[in-house]
Amino acid sequence: SCDRRKTTNEIDKNTHFQKGLSAYRTGNYATALYEWMQIAELASTLISANEVVMLGSGATTLELARILAAGDTSLTIITNSIQAAMVLGPNKLIRTLLAPGEYDSQEGFLWGHETTEFLEKFHVDLVAFSVDGLSSMGVMEIDSRTTWVLRTMVAQARRRMLLVDHSKHHQKSLELVCNLADMDVVVTDKMPDYELL
Repeated sequence: SCDRRKTTNEIDKNTHFQKGLSAYRTGNYATALYEWMQIAELASTLISANEVVMLGSGATTLELARILAAGDTSLTIITNSIQAAMVLGPNKLIRTLLAPGEYDSQEGFLWGHETTEFLEKFHVDLVAFSVDGLSSMGVMEIDSRTTWVLRTMVAQARRRMLLVDHSKHHQKSLELVCNLADMDVVVTDKMPDYELL
């Protein structure tokens, strides 16, 4: 239900993140990535030792993978992101499972029936993922292949954590991943307004 959801808003919207957003818009992607790491850093504090986590693909979740890989917490992580699996793999405390499927070289993820069927075998403590849009209609994504994978991950998770910056607030996209009420935690840089709470 909606009252289970929490919104985390501990990143100063007037300093680092705004600089990162401006940098991204002007083509300075390295600076933007550095600033957006803060969302991933905050998300990492919400993951407990020995949890089993499904991790979606994307830039923010890749930053989360890097933070977890640099830590000393025992975890099991299941992902369809080749980059995330490669980042996590060297950490001996993290058991990394990479879903099979068709590889998209541009996005760096695996997708398809093999991917979703593999994910359906697991019941996990947490799914952490990001999307293209968050609106009153729900959590939305433009890429159908990503949507299929995320729907499966959300269905298999006891807790759901969305990583999304405020530029995605009130953005509608092609497909609905899940309803807002399905989210347990939203990690963002700016408190959403009442319509999204």
